[in-house]
Amino acid sequence: MTKGTGFPSDRTTAMADVFISHVSEDSAVALEIAHELERAGYSTWCYELDAMTGPSYLLQTGQAIERCRVCLVVITPNALGSRQMTCEIERAHEEGTHLVPVLQGLAHEEFQKRQPDWREAIGTATSVRVGRGGVGGVIDRLVVGLAALGVPRSDVPAPERLGVIRAAMADLCDQGGAPAHSAPTTPPAATLPTNGSTGTAVAGDEHAPRQRRSLDRRLPAAIAVMAVTASGLWFVWSRHPGAIARQAAPPVEKPPTAPSTPTSRLQPIPDPLPTGVTRQAVRAALGEPTASKPGSFPHSIVDVFSYGDRVLSYVYDVETERVRQSEVGFARLPSIAEIEHVMTQMTPTRSPSPAVRAASWDIVSKKTTTTAFRIGDLKATIERREGGGLYVAVWEASFH
Repeated sequence: MTKGTGFPSDRTTAMADVFISHVSEDSAVALEIAHELERAGYSTWCYELDAMTGPSYLLQTGQAIERCRVCLVVITPNALGSRQMTCEIERAHEEGTHLVPVLQGLAHEEFQKRQPDWREAIGTATSVRVGRGGVGGVIDRLVVGLAALGVPRSDVPAPERLGVIRAAMADLCDQGGAPAHSAPTTPPAATLPTNGSTGTAVAGDEHAPRQRRSLDRRLPAAIAVMAVTASGLWFVWSRHPGAIARQAAPPVEKPPTAPSTPTSRLQPIPDPLPTGVTRQAVRAALGEPTASKPGSFPHSIVDVFSYGDRVLSYVYDVETERVRQSEVGFARLPSIAEIEHVMTQMTPTRSPSPAVRAASWDIVSKKTTTTAFRIGDLKATIERREGGGLYVAVWEASFH
C-alpha cells in the first residue's frame, strides 16, 4: 500500500506517461488510444482500466494527473458539456502538465468557441483530429508529439496491460451490441370485447354501436363499387378476352446474379515469416503462393503471397530452399507500431529493435524516404513508395 492514499501500489498510483481525459460516451475511443500508445511503449491511465471501486474517483483522477507527463484530452460533441473534464483540464493546467487535444466530430475552432475555459488552459497546443482512418490514422502523430515533449518510451510493451485493454474493449463492444433501450413494441390493434360464442360485441361497450354504425354506412358503398368494377371487367373481357389475363400477369423478374468470386485472398493477413526458415515451412504456413518467379539475385527464387493491400515475399537460395530475404509491401503507409511489429516478426529472434523504431520514425515523419540499417547480424531497409505505399525487407548480411 502507498502511504497516505489507501491505494495498492499498481498503475493506480504509479506514474503513467499519459492521462486520458474523456467522457464515458467516448470510452471506445479512449481505450483504443490507450491500446495504441501502450503498444508504442507509453504507459497510460484510463478511467475504465485504472479507477478503483471504493475510493473517490476525484481523488484518483487528481493523483493520476499530478503524476502524469501529458494529459491527452478527447474532445467530442459529447464532451463539451462535461464538468468532470473541465476539472481534469484545469487540474492539469495548474500542475503545468502538457495538454494534448484529440478532436473527433468537431473542428478546433468549434471547440474553442464552445469551451473558452478549455481554450485558455490548452493554449497554443496543436490539436490532432481523428478522421475516417480512426485512431490508427493519428497514432503516429501522437507518438511523434510525445517524443517531442520529451516523454520516454519503453522498448518492450507490457503484454499483460495490452491484454487487459483488449478485454475492456471487447466488453465494451459486447455492451454496445445489445441495445441500451428496447425498441418500443407496436401496440396491439384495438379490439372490441366480444361474446365468445357469437363473436358480437358485448353489450355495454361504448365503441360497439359506433363501429357498427360506421360499418353500416360503408357496406352499401363497398357493394356498389364492387358491382361497378365487375361490370366493367365483364365488358372488357367480352371484347378482348385475353386483355385481363395479360394485365393480371405479374412482371417477370430476372433471377439474381450470383456474386462474382473474388480473386484475392479473403483470410486474415498473417504475420511475415523470418529469414532462415525453409520453403516447405513457408508453404505449410501460408499455402500455395500467388506467384513464383526467379529472383533478381544470383541463385535465388521468389514466392509471392498477395493479401489485398499487403504482399509477403520470400527470397530463397535455390540449392537449400532457405529464406535468405523476407519482404513485405504495403499498399498504404502503415503506422510506426505496425512497421515495428512486422519487422520484428521478420527476424529469427523476433525481438524488438531500437534501430527499427528509429528508422520507422524517420520514414513516417518524412525525414527521409529510404533508410538502411542493421538488426543484429541482419541487414534491413524501409522504403517509402510513390502513392503512399511502403516496402520493408530484412535479409542475411551475407546474401547481398
